[in-house]
Amino acid sequence: MSKFYLFIGIFLICSGLGAAIGIAFLLAYFWSDIKDELKKQQTPTSEKEDFSINSMSDNLREKLI
Repeated sequence: MSKFYLFIGIFLICSGLGAAIGIAFLLAYFWSDIKDELKKQQTPTSEKEDFSINSMSDNLREKLI
C-alpha cells in the first residue's frame, strides 16, 4: 500500500473527523507492510557458509580475543 493511506489515516485520527476510518487505514497499511516483509524473508538453505576467524579483520579479531 502506498504511504498515502498512512498519512490520511494519521490525519483522520488526529483531526477526529474520521477516527474509525483512520484506524482502519493505519491497520491496512501496517498489515500489508508486515505481509510484504514476511514474503521478502529468505528461506534457509542447506548449504553452510565457510566462516572462520581468518575471515575477520585484524581489529575485530583482537576485540574478540
